Amino acid sequence: MAQYLARVELIGDIGFGEDAGGPYSYLDECMASEGFANTVTGKKARQLPVGTYVGEFTVPTHEVAVKAIRGVKRSGKEGRVFVASMLDWAAKNLISLDGSTTENAELA
Repeated sequence: MAQYLARVELIGDIGFGEDAGGPYSYLDECMASEGFANTVTGKKARQLPVGTYVGEFTVPTHEVAVKAIRGVKRSGKEGRVFVASMLDWAAKNLISLDGSTTENAELA
């Protein structure tokens, strides 16, 4: 399986959504239904920036892009989508699921 990163920017009239999380909260659910997560795990599980997703798939990059586009369409919104394969990652200042942030770069 290859790891992929997808970045989605909602465009047009995105509204505020029906819940406190806004339109990206519902997008997160729609992207999850296509196999994407908005968290990464290193030393701790970390929340990715809004509209950023990762996933492991056995299909080529263009088919992963189709999955991401399907997730956006399922949300009822329009969006710009970028998908790339990745080998590893590093991060700074991501929020962990327990609320703390990374002070130094964290590697996967």
